[in-house]
Amino acid sequence: IYWGYPIALAIGILLSIFYLKFRNYKNSIQGLILKGIKDKQFIPYYQAILDSREERVVGYEILVRWCKGKEMVPPNEFVGPAETSGLIIQITNQIIKKVIDDLEQFDVQQWVSINIVPAHIESGVLAETLKELNWPTTKQIHFEITERTPFINIENAGRALSHLMAKGYKFKIDDFGTGYGGYSYIQNLGISCIKIDKMFIDTIGTDDLKIKVLNSIILSAQEAN
Repeated sequence: IYWGYPIALAIGILLSIFYLKFRNYKNSIQGLILKGIKDKQFIPYYQAILDSREERVVGYEILVRWCKGKEMVPPNEFVGPAETSGLIIQITNQIIKKVIDDLEQFDVQQWVSINIVPAHIESGVLAETLKELNWPTTKQIHFEITERTPFINIENAGRALSHLMAKGYKFKIDDFGTGYGGYSYIQNLGISCIKIDKMFIDTIGTDDLKIKVLNSIILSAQEAN
């Protein structure tokens, strides 16, 4: 009986600490993102891609948006934490499934381009998701690999990409020149398409020193082809 009070007190304190941590987690950005995934609050936003030569829409870049109730959360507030925590893979899987459902509304000549992180490929989750969906409409689906986080094993990544490319899916490097990989991705992963980051494009027609980087990227791309 004498030890009952201290033990009960200790258990009460531990339960209080656990509750406070749980509540703080639920209110943290990671906890909110997890709830957003559960409630399917992440939706695709279709940004048209125009062929300036033919003046027609040839495809759409898929941007993820977080519709949290009546509030639209800006991407810069959740994309970073989602990537750091690994939750971006779950978000992207939901986006992929929604986009594939939406493809019926588009012209068969138009394609969509979905952002993915290297871990999506290396973990095998992307291949599993596409297989689960019965390898859908390969000609209309492109993937853009972001450079904000690196591939852990280039050789394994190369094999995984080769498998998906053999199925007909196309891959690009997003915001080329701003993150990890860059030229090594072109050399080692068999990727033949890049998207040059806006900060380099904006130097066209200016005296900005970054114009030299842009020229180098273009020259390297031409030589690769």
